[in-house]
Amino acid sequence: MGTPNDSQPWRTIIDNRDKGSPEWQPVYQHGKTVRFAAESGDFAKLSGNWNTPRIAYLQHASDPVVWWNPNLIWHKPAWLSETRGPDITPNMKWYPFVTFAQVTVDQFFGVDAPNGHGHNYANAEVAAWAHVTIPPQWDNTKTTQLQAIISKYPTD
Repeated sequence: MGTPNDSQPWRTIIDNRDKGSPEWQPVYQHGKTVRFAAESGDFAKLSGNWNTPRIAYLQHASDPVVWWNPNLIWHKPAWLSETRGPDITPNMKWYPFVTFAQVTVDQFFGVDAPNGHGHNYANAEVAAWAHVTIPPQWDNTKTTQLQAIISKYPTD
């Protein structure tokens, strides 16, 4: 969830994503082993066989932890050059140093974003685990029930 930009194997997967898939929600090797989602419903949208072992990454286009990188000082990132994620304003521009400073400061506030934005993945954790582990006799109703229980408790 919200993997830091320099983490491995995340960085290698992002750099080798399928052509045409955006950095904020990449497809890697047609989703055979690795899949990315921004919200719980994204897993249902992904089709095809998901081999084991399974790897799921939750990442939001607006998560500063995912996109912070010292390269922002001098280089425009792909996530601002490609089709943007749903919660990235089209008005955001890349400026040397400035964008780096913005994303750096945003890291301190990303956890306070509403569910489904910034570094807040609370509304997708259960669905991600259910899709990766496939518990016996598990269904969407159980996912919803467990998510409701977890959501009652504050994350701080």
